[in-house]
Amino acid sequence: MQSLEDARLQFEDGLSEGIICPCCDRFAKKYTRSLNATMARGLIWLYCQTPGGLDWVNIQSAGPAWLLRSSQMSSTTLWGLVEKQPNKDRAKSASGVYRLTDRGWRFTLGLAAVPRQVIEYRGVPLEYSTDTIYIRAALQNKFDYSALMKGGVYA
Repeated sequence: MQSLEDARLQFEDGLSEGIICPCCDRFAKKYTRSLNATMARGLIWLYCQTPGGLDWVNIQSAGPAWLLRSSQMSSTTLWGLVEKQPNKDRAKSASGVYRLTDRGWRFTLGLAAVPRQVIEYRGVPLEYSTDTIYIRAALQNKFDYSALMKGGVYA
């Protein structure tokens, strides 16, 4: 029989490639996430919804279809760019209500860079890349930053 300590070491060693947990038989893996154009566009949309971009917004009821389909807003929490309002409805897995953090506000306005990638496990950031990215680069020339900030191009 394998000791708990050995099982933990085996589990941690296998997380990068993916492993079946020796304790619960569930698949587990660390994932690398890159900040992408859809995330950047979602942050700009969120900023444009409220004065100063710092109020809570219900993405589920107010969000455009492209944002809802992408499910990328929750990923931006890994960088500390948005925060989720705590869920009060036990029938739902999440509240669907978000707001920009101070870091997210500064990134959205082009005043700060963030790590280009994050390695996460089960929604918890474990490590950040050393290379950074500004929002204009994250948009990858797919969208006009000025038009987005004016609230013009969301379709």
